[in-house]
Amino acid sequence: MQSLTRWQAMGREPLPFETSLPRIFAAGDVRRGSMKRVAAAVGEGSSAVASVHRALAG
Repeated sequence: MQSLTRWQAMGREPLPFETSLPRIFAAGDVRRGSMKRVAAAVGEGSSAVASVHRALAG
């Protein structure tokens, strides 16, 4: 479980929209073949930006 070690070293839990790799964020549906609506992805993208700002501040 290498990803657990990463989080323990950072001393925090994953932020919203953060992937299993610290400081790597994903918005929208990143699965292959997904046809998620663009408007939903835009909304998630704006929320992901807030998480990026929190990660950079910490």
